[in-house]
Amino acid sequence: MDRNATIIASALVVAATWLVNLPTLDYEFVHKDRALILERAPVWEEGWAETMLTRTWGSARKATLVSLDLDRRTPMSPRPYHMTNLVLATLVALLVFALARALGLTVPGAGAAGLLFTLHPLHVDAVVSMVGRAELLAATGVLAALVLHIRGYPGGRRTELLSWAAFALALLSRENAVVLLGLILVYEMTVGGRTLRRSLRTLVPYLVLTGAWLGLVLAQSGDAPIITAVDNPLAHMSAPWRIAAAAEILWRYLGLSVLPIALLPDRSFATVNPAPAVAVIAALAWMACLGLVWIKRVTNPRLAFTLLWFPVAFAATSNLLWPANTNMAEQLAFLPSAGPCLLAGMAFGALGARTDRTATAAALLAVVVAASLLAPAYRERASVWAASEHYYRRSIELSPDSARAWYNLGMSHMRGQKRRLALRAFERAAEIMPGFDRAAWWRAALLMGFKRPDEAEAVYRDYLELRPDDAGMTSHLVSLLVNDDRVAESLPFAERMAAAEPDNEVYAKTLDLIRNMLTPPPELEDQEPALSP
Repeated sequence: MDRNATIIASALVVAATWLVNLPTLDYEFVHKDRALILERAPVWEEGWAETMLTRTWGSARKATLVSLDLDRRTPMSPRPYHMTNLVLATLVALLVFALARALGLTVPGAGAAGLLFTLHPLHVDAVVSMVGRAELLAATGVLAALVLHIRGYPGGRRTELLSWAAFALALLSRENAVVLLGLILVYEMTVGGRTLRRSLRTLVPYLVLTGAWLGLVLAQSGDAPIITAVDNPLAHMSAPWRIAAAAEILWRYLGLSVLPIALLPDRSFATVNPAPAVAVIAALAWMACLGLVWIKRVTNPRLAFTLLWFPVAFAATSNLLWPANTNMAEQLAFLPSAGPCLLAGMAFGALGARTDRTATAAALLAVVVAASLLAPAYRERASVWAASEHYYRRSIELSPDSARAWYNLGMSHMRGQKRRLALRAFERAAEIMPGFDRAAWWRAALLMGFKRPDEAEAVYRDYLELRPDDAGMTSHLVSLLVNDDRVAESLPFAERMAAAEPDNEVYAKTLDLIRNMLTPPPELEDQEPALSP
């Protein structure tokens, strides 16, 4: 009976995944897809050693890059990429179902958890975006390894090796896969009933793999990615305020996991801006809730593990432990939101197991209603990714206060040779964030192209009032002034530029050249003409 029910529940999860995602198979290359797929040479052209030891995207997302390259066709088509993402999304949904069963949920309860997970609109950016492949692969590896661990590695050594391989794949797909360590630790100390010391022993193979992965990250050449204020203003806060703000944003993630309304493709500066007082209260609330759950773990360990899943799975990307690349992005909730879905499955399973037919009917009705609401919401959210121009326009419509969304629209106009529209977009980005360096640079460059140097100069000066140590922008102002025969006026800026980056030879030579231009030639002394012998 359980076997037939399992097949039916699994088939329902698979059908729901394909039903909501089939229209996305014809979507275009959008946003970051273009840079990472169309504008990057495949690994077999770049060279495997070069690929592994060069920091290209993230810390060490080499498995994701190889996976994307395997979908290349001639001519290039987005359909294979979307198809692979759809297959991976189906696998992840089935792994959520398997995890629910491993945790002891009934088949109907596990089916409800998998169904809610695969229909959740919060997951659109991870599934429909081609570069969301990183989230899909990482979740696949983490969930597979965790299910095998919870099952006690049935099959012995072979399944242990399979679990470790799954974790290695996850680490090489996206950095947030490291949360598997925390999930196993929490599971062992709740459901497993083990002490901290015994729990840590179970992590030894996974810690070894994590160490090897960190070695690969440290061995890579190339500059580490700079976290800009427009992408993540939290990274530029002091640690206490960053943690408090991150705690407030974590509540927002949880709210979207429970009630996925008002979903946005962009949540960077200044769309999400936690108030300091609210952030402090949010941090205290998390501490109180987590403390209470930890205390109650003895009486209901399975519930405690499921409740702790969300914050633990978010540990690597929430800005709590260290600054992340972004302050908030819906795709980051892909793996963490499995926790609320598991909780919903537990509730459904508990009601369905009662002898009271009314309770069973109510539980079934709740799942049907939830699915009927989530499916169209998923379709609507996915439609944002249909085409590049549509994506950028929808981003500013949904996030009109996002400086990055306006900047992205401006760059889209630049690629389409719509320079005046691009200028307006960059101006709006600068209004939202006056210290946005890339928006300022493009504004000035476009104004120079429109033969409006006075306005370009004003852009440089206004920006440098806010960011006086920006040597790159200062050098542009110096060039403008020198080309306008205002060499003396350029000198203080040239000195500031050279002082900001004393090791930059170009800036030093520019300063010397300007000083020489301002130094009058020495007066020639009257000399007697030399007599010929």
